[in-house]
Amino acid sequence: MEKRYKENNEKSVCLFVTEKGRRLSCVHKAYDVADITQTTSYLIEQCGEDDLDAFYRIIEKYNEMLKSETEL
Repeated sequence: MEKRYKENNEKSVCLFVTEKGRRLSCVHKAYDVADITQTTSYLIEQCGEDDLDAFYRIIEKYNEMLKSETEL
């Protein structure tokens, strides 16, 4: 991250991503995609695609329920 002050305003600070930070973010995203792909393949192999789909539907409904409870 790079910190720069706004022109004519020493109180306002802007943060910018450096090129090194941008590259690190891309590498991390690629790692996440590979990891999720590997995990999904393993779960399908062990449990089956229908069970995995059901799991994701249940998690989605659970998240909706939690979100609605926090909005009360």
